[in-house]
Amino acid sequence: MLTAHERDEMQTLMVASMPDRGEVLRFARVRDGLDFVDTWAIIATNVPVRVFEPSGVRSFEGGNGERVSSAGYPIVRVPHGTDIDESDRLTIGGTRTLEVTRKVITSYSFAVTLLCTEVR
Repeated sequence: MLTAHERDEMQTLMVASMPDRGEVLRFARVRDGLDFVDTWAIIATNVPVRVFEPSGVRSFEGGNGERVSSAGYPIVRVPHGTDIDESDRLTIGGTRTLEVTRKVITSYSFAVTLLCTEVR
């Protein structure tokens, strides 16, 4: 069994291996006078992330208004304990937006694996 010190050291190494930073966005409906406005609220900033582009993955094109228009299924890892759920979005480097389609957590994990789609 790992000691708390060993676990903390391993967590620090995992975070150090995540070269990018991102923001977690969650869908929110905000009251605007007598009406509501749909928006994406920022719930976390400066989140360490690592994006993997699996080779041999076939992309497809599709679209529903502003929803997902192209998907290459990037895999993203964030530190364990990050407040992120399926259907949330990640903005990475202010230029790339990914929508979380599946969240994978394993026991004794130091990172959460997210299966995502690209939002354009």
